Amino acid sequence: MNLVMDTGPLVAILNPRDQYHSQIAALLPSLPQTWKTCEAVITEALFLFQNNARAVEGLGKMLRESILELDYSANQDLGVIFREMKSYQKLPMSFADACLVRMMEREKNARLFTLDRHFEVYRYKGRRLIPRVEI
Repeated sequence: MNLVMDTGPLVAILNPRDQYHSQIAALLPSLPQTWKTCEAVITEALFLFQNNARAVEGLGKMLRESILELDYSANQDLGVIFREMKSYQKLPMSFADACLVRMMEREKNARLFTLDRHFEVYRYKGRRLIPRVEI
């Protein structure tokens, strides 16, 4: 299984005070050793970590050690991404969420690790539910 990582679980892993930290930490042994994500997710996480130097360093370490891999460039899909964001504007769909949906469309045998309930509404590959890691 390939794992695509959203911001919520990433923040919970790196912040012991996060409400989901223990639940997600308990799942880590069952997850693949390498996770994929996009730059938009890293940007969101860094924004949330702006007052947490330890979490910023932990995120940097995960990237340097290839536990977390930047595996997507939105540049090739900007038209599709902004169409998706427009179609889900009532939720709304963030740029990071749209990038993750596109990543899931490209990945084979992948699950999205997210805490975001919007992914229960978003669809990919037509009208299919996005497979997610359940917590």
